Amino acid sequence: PKGAIHYIAHLGVAPEWQSKGIGGRLIEHFLEGGKKLGRTTAALDVSVVNPRAQRLYERLGFVVKHERVSTLKNEFGTVPNHRRMERAL
Repeated sequence: PKGAIHYIAHLGVAPEWQSKGIGGRLIEHFLEGGKKLGRTTAALDVSVVNPRAQRLYERLGFVVKHERVSTLKNEFGTVPNHRRMERAL
C-alpha cells in the first residue's frame, strides 16, 4: 500500500515456537518501526482459514476492514480468501 501505511507482507513463526509470544513481539517491533518512520496506519492481510492469526492481530488492536474473495487457482492449488486488517499507529 502507498502513503502512510506500514504493511506486514509475510509473517510466520515455526510450529515449535508458536504460543510463546514470539509472533506478538515481532508485530510490536514492526509497529514501533512504523511509528519511527512517521507512518499512521499498520495493515496486513490474513487468510480466512487462519483464525488463530486473526485473533492475535485483534488482540494487538487490528480490526477487519474488508474481506477479499480470491480467484487465484491453478494446478498447484488455490489461494483462500483473505481479510484486510488495519490499526492506527
